[in-house]
Amino acid sequence: MLIKANPTPMRTSRNFGINNIKVELPENINESIDFGGAQVFCGDDAFFTSEGVSVPTLRYGQGEELSRNISEHCNSKYKLYLKGDGSRIEYTMGSDNPRLINVLDIEAQSDTSLTVIYKCSDEAECFHNGALRINIHDGCRMRLNVINMTNGASFNFDSVECTLGRDSRLDFAAVDFGGRVSATNYFFDLRGDNSDCHFGMIYLGGGSEVKDINCIAELYGKKTNAVFDVKGAIDGACRKSFKGTINFLRGCRGAVGTEDEYCLLLSDGAKSTALPMMLCTEEDVEGNHSTASGKADPSRLFYIMSRGLSYRDAVKLIVRANFSAVLDMIVDEEIRALVSDMADGRLS
Repeated sequence: MLIKANPTPMRTSRNFGINNIKVELPENINESIDFGGAQVFCGDDAFFTSEGVSVPTLRYGQGEELSRNISEHCNSKYKLYLKGDGSRIEYTMGSDNPRLINVLDIEAQSDTSLTVIYKCSDEAECFHNGALRINIHDGCRMRLNVINMTNGASFNFDSVECTLGRDSRLDFAAVDFGGRVSATNYFFDLRGDNSDCHFGMIYLGGGSEVKDINCIAELYGKKTNAVFDVKGAIDGACRKSFKGTINFLRGCRGAVGTEDEYCLLLSDGAKSTALPMMLCTEEDVEGNHSTASGKADPSRLFYIMSRGLSYRDAVKLIVRANFSAVLDMIVDEEIRALVSDMADGRLS
């Protein structure tokens, strides 16, 4: 089944080839199937329910076909009311649980943290299509980590929508190290005055994998701030697309938006495409954007290798340096170490 997914919020020329991603999906994704691989761990004063959870209508998301897939075949629904640190939800796919079509609805009611992990227990072809909606209340600071560790045979589609209240802050670290095809859509709705969103992402791709990253921020409130900091490395014949859109809307005087994306190319066959966009209908705002891709600086490699490291270890060191800021945003030390070790393994 051939579908189009992860559309840009504003269409561009077909020559860019970046408006959406075309994916051939397994035919069985629209068959209803149970999922038993979810575990929820709530921190102090947090709680969750699976009763009466509705499927959200996201502003953007992955497109018509995958949105319908969630609304008709969702097999995991949770609503979390978060207070304090330490909450975590893990979804484990594999031959026993090959398809996860999930909804997470989050109410962040005070300063809090949440980690969401998607992983595979074996090498089965798995399919994940998820919708995560988050409401961050006024004055709340939320630290969110979403980590994709699915295998290289799987499909990963994730849509995240965050609404930020007045004087709220979101520190969001995303890790995308898995999937034959991984298409991710992140939308940040900065409604409240003085709301602040810092989104950091790291990704790795290899072989014939496809990465499609779509980041969107709409700034409504006065003195709002949105930051996209995306870093990655791709090898083999991997294809990566980054689409970043920051929209300054009427009423957001004093707002600042920044997007920065860098892709390290580890082979001649890897291809990186980027489309940064700034849209504006308000005065007295500041927008900054930069994207770049290329191979490791030869002089930097020479300097590191002259200290006795092999070429691959030198590349690994450079990638780890690029990833360090986002790794520091991961709340749980054990998960941070796991992500770091996984990055080393994929780069070996």
